[in-house]
Amino acid sequence: MIRVEKNTVVTIRYIMPSSRGEVLENTLSGPSASYLQGGAAILESLQMQLEGLQAGERKQVCLSKENGNLEDDFNFDILVEKIREALP
Repeated sequence: MIRVEKNTVVTIRYIMPSSRGEVLENTLSGPSASYLQGGAAILESLQMQLEGLQAGERKQVCLSKENGNLEDDFNFDILVEKIREALP
């Protein structure tokens, strides 16, 4: 089974609350998001935390303002929906 690794296209769903508990983004019931693992579409620190997961796996992810150049700390739940090899 394929895992999240460099040069895979990963489709995720997530709920991202702020440190104050406000839901900033919720893709669990709406359109999912896809990105190229190893690319620049999402933060490298987030990609590192998803590395090695398989489709169907969930993970609680923490992004801190100190490590991610962010304005706030974020703790959110991510579901890896699909993974496929990137086209050459």
